[in-house]
Amino acid sequence: MSSNNTTGTPCHLCGRPSGDDAYACTTCAETLRDALREITGEDLPHGLADDLDTALAKQGTKPERDGARTKASEVPLPIDVRASEAAGVLRNTLATWVRVVHEDQPKPLPVDALPAMAGWLLPLCGWLRGRDYGPECIDEITHAVQQARRAVDIPAVSVYVGPCECGAAVYARTGSPLGTCRECGAQWGVAEQREWMRNAAEDTLMTAAEIARATSRPSALVSPGTVRSWASRGRLEAHGHNERKHPLYRLGDALNLLAPEGQIAS
Repeated sequence: MSSNNTTGTPCHLCGRPSGDDAYACTTCAETLRDALREITGEDLPHGLADDLDTALAKQGTKPERDGARTKASEVPLPIDVRASEAAGVLRNTLATWVRVVHEDQPKPLPVDALPAMAGWLLPLCGWLRGRDYGPECIDEITHAVQQARRAVDIPAVSVYVGPCECGAAVYARTGSPLGTCRECGAQWGVAEQREWMRNAAEDTLMTAAEIARATSRPSALVSPGTVRSWASRGRLEAHGHNERKHPLYRLGDALNLLAPEGQIAS
């Protein structure tokens, strides 16, 4: 006989009744459990961590001609930048939350490896429901897993440049300096449009996780923990909270803490 909980405090993630006084419902906790199992590969032929390693190590070569490689084919292609960025974000996210949880659960820390950190957090999914930071932990880890899953499943062929004057979205091929509107054919400089979007979005309020996703680049990964560290040190001021009670920070203030090249300022 099954029963549906219709009582308790609302889940800070999905809004459904938690069934008790927890900050997150059992369904959202199970989502985190599934995400961590995906990293470790539990009950799967191989885990997401293995898929990321495969994508990072994958180097293509041109077809051999008459059994001999051409000179160009001897040069390996660069590693998958998208997978590299996703792996870095996932590692930083797990490491951040392992440190946070360890303050309340002082058991031996795992080694700095994706499966080990995910396995360390896995038995604590139910316990996390009752912590005030539980919903944020669930949200950040599951989002990082989704980003990693996309990186190994879908090749990056284009990037969003910004809105065209005609209202359509403009995309550019990865690495191209220009993006072309598919509606009117107008061309836009990628660097110029991104700078315009940056200036337009500076007053946008975001959570630590959203700022990390917006400012991270393959050459400079910014973790949610870094953003929270800025706030705890008084370098970043919170401007209210969202509906999930997560602090909101001004994107422009966070960008000011980054060097022009995207590196974290000292």
